[in-house]
Amino acid sequence: MHEPHCFEEVDAHAGRFLARGLLTAERVLGLPERINETCRRLHREGAAPGRLLDLPEDQAA
Repeated sequence: MHEPHCFEEVDAHAGRFLARGLLTAERVLGLPERINETCRRLHREGAAPGRLLDLPEDQAA
């Protein structure tokens, strides 16, 4: 589940990263689609939240 969180953090600071040359304009403009694709993939996989957090089966319920 770290991937959506990372995208959220990058998206929140994308303007600053762009201004400092840490991200290209193309990467910044592509963030929404990458976020959406990650969410679609997680949904397709039907991953339970406990599995996404790497919790043992007995603690995931």
